[in-house]
This record gives sequence, C-alpha cells and structure tokens, in this order.
Amino acid sequence: MNSFGFNIQNDQNDPINPDHYRQSVYQTIEKLMIKYGPKKVRTFCLLNADKYIDRAGAKGDRATDLKKADWYLELAWDLDGAESIADGMDRLLDFLERVQGKNDQ
Repeated sequence: MNSFGFNIQNDQNDPINPDHYRQSVYQTIEKLMIKYGPKKVRTFCLLNADKYIDRAGAKGDRATDLKKADWYLELAWDLDGAESIADGMDRLLDFLERVQGKNDQ
C-alpha cells in the first residue's frame, strides 16, 4: 500500500513497471508528479512513449517496448486537463490501480 492508501503491487517480473521503480514509499512517477505537476509529467510521458516507439526492439523485445510506450500514452491521456498536483495525483493513482487490475487478469 502506498502513502495515499492504494494497494499497488505488481508482478515482480512486470517489464512495464518493474520492482526497481517501486523501491520507496512513492513510485518514481509519483515523485515526479509531486515535484513537477501534471502538465510536465504528461509531457514526460509523451516523450517517453516516443522514445520507446523509436527504439522498439533495439535493446530487447519489440512488443515489450511498444507496451511501455502504450503505458506512457495511456497515462498521458489520463493526465490531459489536470491542472493541480492533487488532481494529477488522483488521476495517476487511478491509472496505476487500473493498470494493476489489467495485470491481475
């Protein structure tokens, strides 16, 4: 359970959101939201998606890279229109809970 009361656990072998992203109370993406706000995190997500699409298959599995790009694009979509850090964090946590539900199926 993270500090916002959400129980966000991922498969240890999850290549999209691996364990090393979750070594502290906050995931890195949560820290970025707190530090920079939703508009900059959304831009970060779009840039990361572009990076994964551009490099798909160069270092590893192409499908995994494209899944990572999709993860960032979905989050960017969810953050569209968020104005405050609180709103951005709510949307981020909803997203993380939703994608975890997909992983559990």
